[in-house]
Amino acid sequence: MYESANIRRYYNVMKKPSEFKAEFFKALANPIRIQIIDALRDDEHTVNHLREILNIEGPNVSQQLAILRANNIVSTRKERSNVFYSIKDPTIFKLLDIAKVIFNNQLAGIRDLLSKINKKKVGRKIKNYVRSLIAQIFVPYLCTWGDIGIPYLYQIEESFNCCI
Repeated sequence: MYESANIRRYYNVMKKPSEFKAEFFKALANPIRIQIIDALRDDEHTVNHLREILNIEGPNVSQQLAILRANNIVSTRKERSNVFYSIKDPTIFKLLDIAKVIFNNQLAGIRDLLSKINKKKVGRKIKNYVRSLIAQIFVPYLCTWGDIGIPYLYQIEESFNCCI
């Protein structure tokens, strides 16, 4: 079984770069997996410790770790009956940090859009509709990207003329 897993991993690397990138980003395309990677930023952890840190059910953490491991993003180390997970290539943190910057730039764009909408003489109904759309799309992400989104959350609240 170990050899077949290694062969599968090497096969993934041998693919076209665009296919490899697509599969790599697909492996990251889950909020729980992103939270796990961020939790592993400073230290290795067991499933139980990750479950406690992230406040997520154990089986769900295990399932997401299995996907990250199958895609060569995390590695394991066994110590007695504990399995410790760590990030295989710390460069992934740079990728996540860049994603936060991109997200931050999008928030700045939304703030500017809301500011323009507030200055224009359009009906209250249109303004409220646009505000509600933006709130539905971006506020959930503000909560998950907290450390980067918080400064803009207050500015967006001002643009909404309310409290989100």
